[in-house]
Amino acid sequence: MRAVYKQPGHVPEIIDLDNELVPIQGFIGGYIETVPLDGDFLLICNEEGKLLGLEPNIFLISGTNVDEIVGPILVVKNNGEEFGELTEEEADKVCSIVGGSGIWRLQ
Repeated sequence: MRAVYKQPGHVPEIIDLDNELVPIQGFIGGYIETVPLDGDFLLICNEEGKLLGLEPNIFLISGTNVDEIVGPILVVKNNGEEFGELTEEEADKVCSIVGGSGIWRLQ
């Protein structure tokens, strides 16, 4: 499955990974938490990242609310009950958002 992977302090990269829990947990470094993003995107991060003191990665902004996302992240397609594969165009769009300012403004 094509996804975007970003570690704190690094540029995002487009990767191919198995759409299974264990490989996804390996990229995130623990239990996963999902956060719906605009459109059909879904952010996957470490559920305990803030408790573990992981490094800041990106910020999600919704109106006046700001949430700091810490630790490694994956962005995939939101297919309801399943994680889905990003198209090349979607992956490029996600890379430009999380790799540029590191701020995702939610609609």
